[in-house]
Amino acid sequence: MTGYCEQMDVHEGTSTVKEALVFSALLRQPSNVPEAEKLAYVEHIVDLLELRDMCDALIGGACSVTDISSTFLDHEIC
Repeated sequence: MTGYCEQMDVHEGTSTVKEALVFSALLRQPSNVPEAEKLAYVEHIVDLLELRDMCDALIGGACSVTDISSTFLDHEIC
């Protein structure tokens, strides 16, 4: 089976920063990695990049341009 998905930096404006990172981690990491490990990795990235204060911020709301750029970076890391 083959599939194609155009990769774009599109984030749902009603998602929080953390929801976007979790979504990315669950989809991008290999299927043999346990879900608990994927979620723990998201927490590690949030702490590493000092984003704990904005985890509940809506991407389409209160986030600044810098915050959104950080989310895109985090998205790629996860």
